[in-house]
Amino acid sequence: MNLPLGYRYSALYAGIRKAAKPDLALIVSDTPASAAAVFTTNRVQAAPVKLSRENLAQSGGVARAVLVNAAMRTVPLAPERRLRSPRPGPQPRRWAAR
Repeated sequence: MNLPLGYRYSALYAGIRKAAKPDLALIVSDTPASAAAVFTTNRVQAAPVKLSRENLAQSGGVARAVLVNAAMRTVPLAPERRLRSPRPGPQPRRWAAR
């Protein structure tokens, strides 16, 4: 992946998707960088959406890293789904900077 100078990237399979291919990525800036986001306006919002909005506001629009996941829901899960054990499959691996 071609990145601007001062940025690093790594991706791995964390078990979020069924297929054993990268589903979690970390992008890191060597220095504080401007950050912005577009959030849903739905009345029902998952905790990660609310937390991300609060963190961005508290940071004043500055960030050093972004963690990106794939195939995750953005709505609250029913209690029985929250307690479900992780999906069986290949084991997640450690981060390897690129």
